[in-house]
Amino acid sequence: MPTRRTFLNQAGAATAFALSAPLVQAQTGTTDLDIAIVGGGVAGLFCSMRLSEAPGTRVGVFEATDRLGGRLLSLHFPNLTTQTAEIGGMRLRHTDKHALKVVDDMVGREKLQDFAYPITGYYLRGQHFSELSQAKVVPYGLSDQERAIIAGGEDLLTHVIDDLNKRVSEGALSLKDTGLWELLLQQRSRETYNFMRDVLGYNSPLSNWDSKTAISWFERDFAYKTKYFKLDGGLEQIPKAITRAYMSNGGTLHLEHKLVDLRRRADTGFDLTFQTETGRTKVSAARVILAIPPNAFSSLLNTQVFSDNARFARAVESVHKVPLAKVHLAFDQDWWTPRNLSVGRIITDLPARQIYRWGVDNTSGHALLMASYHDGEMIEYWEALSEGQTFGAHDWINQATGPGGDPIAPSMRKLLPASDKLVNEVWSQARKSHDLGDDLPEPVAATYQNWGREPWGAAYHLWGIGANPKDIIDYMQEPVPGIHICNEAWSVSQGWTNGAMQSADSLLVAKFEKEPFV
Repeated sequence: MPTRRTFLNQAGAATAFALSAPLVQAQTGTTDLDIAIVGGGVAGLFCSMRLSEAPGTRVGVFEATDRLGGRLLSLHFPNLTTQTAEIGGMRLRHTDKHALKVVDDMVGREKLQDFAYPITGYYLRGQHFSELSQAKVVPYGLSDQERAIIAGGEDLLTHVIDDLNKRVSEGALSLKDTGLWELLLQQRSRETYNFMRDVLGYNSPLSNWDSKTAISWFERDFAYKTKYFKLDGGLEQIPKAITRAYMSNGGTLHLEHKLVDLRRRADTGFDLTFQTETGRTKVSAARVILAIPPNAFSSLLNTQVFSDNARFARAVESVHKVPLAKVHLAFDQDWWTPRNLSVGRIITDLPARQIYRWGVDNTSGHALLMASYHDGEMIEYWEALSEGQTFGAHDWINQATGPGGDPIAPSMRKLLPASDKLVNEVWSQARKSHDLGDDLPEPVAATYQNWGREPWGAAYHLWGIGANPKDIIDYMQEPVPGIHICNEAWSVSQGWTNGAMQSADSLLVAKFEKEPFV
């Protein structure tokens, strides 16, 4: 008997074009729908799949760009078909129940692999360390107690977070209206803060966002017991699988439809106006789901349904927009194994921040390096180098593919190739961080993607100081009668693919009487 996954894969064969870019040509005219879903990222697609399961329900998905999947984007360089460059999200947690159910039912649990990229070294303030606990003198002005914690093999940030949480539970410390950065500098020295941020590999998690939710976020998302997975073939298989399920239910997709106006009809429902390549088109719908990030609301705040709604404007601004960027380098040979290096990563305080030796293709022997994974103020550094002549063969991007050999969307083929200046600098920092000389092969192709750019505006989101997540999430599920909002930004799992699904599932249960997905 065929499984649900087999059925969906067969259904996908009939809609192969609908899963390639562009999916749907711009359309004109008016379409009447029960539910219009604006946003073709994970949250919007999840809603479309669940809602289209009810026979006769007219559902349409409208995406502003020429591709689906939002901030999940997986790419295979030429001759690197067994190694996936995760341009966007790259891992799942064992607690991500929604995402793991989609993998189980529609992709294949056998594709889950351990996210086994151990930290094999640090390059901090000009010094190399294989392990921080082995360093005789950590090059930061830390206290003797902090040095003892590090020498004992403990993570200093985890120790500090645990201590803060303990003091809060005892009533000795209040987190009300306090940012995490502010709190840490009240409790520890600037040097301690710099050390914790540098060895974390990320800048933004220790920025000045709401300290109360930040502490629980660290305990939940970076706990030592958390197990991480990657998905063989790329995480973008998740939105593709959800899209196949939606299409098999008779759903419709409309790419390159940017919502520019939203009005309540005189009788019932709403009129949505979309800008397309050929002009403007209107759609009427009884209900609307806006599965879009905060950045996309800037042009909608003055529309009829949201104008003069101060509470809604505050809710949109209740989260910080966090950019993340990645640089991937493809090589025509494995340069690390001959130098007694394995798959793993280096953490550095240089602008590259995190450098992953990702893997070697089983067939060609070509190698993939995530040469930089950075955020915060490092974004500005690399953006300044991103313009100019493109690195490598000009046509390599046309040979690159997505999961299953699908073509890359035209917009991403134009955007992803990295510049000469950027590649030269990031490769220099990667060699320096590995303590290797210039006797290494040069990369043959490279990508750069900053998710802080338009139209995304952020890679993920964090709650602002003093935010009340539960109240805001509940409110955003229906801030205006008939209008519903879901997104990773307003979820209990910010920063993760599962947050988008959880936000969507919670909305569907609360407002559409759907059974919980998990």
